[in-house]
Amino acid sequence: MLGISDLRPGPSGDPKAPNAANSDESKATPCTYLSDPLIFNNGKTIKNANDWELRKKELFELFDSEMYGRLPANIPVVTWKVVSETDAIEGQQTVHIHPISSIQIPESSNENLKQLGELPD
Repeated sequence: MLGISDLRPGPSGDPKAPNAANSDESKATPCTYLSDPLIFNNGKTIKNANDWELRKKELFELFDSEMYGRLPANIPVVTWKVVSETDAIEGQQTVHIHPISSIQIPESSNENLKQLGELPD
């Protein structure tokens, strides 16, 4: 339906696996440079409290763009409609990508899995 043929595996919980999650700080890339917080992006030095207020906005913007990341301009609207209520919750998720198109994705909660008993690892 979405044209996804293969998924890349995420980090493994097994430390011996080739794609193991890294929890060793010595293997992380070190931050070698932090910009001076008292110098504007254009190189000018902060001289007073008003300058600091402007620089503070620059720093917040930098943090938003580099640490949090940006949201896409056109985030699709997602609406939920419950189609039945039983011991397991089932419903449909509609993702509106274009005003005249939508994708119907059947959804169910993990409550269904309890009926199956214990699942293998």
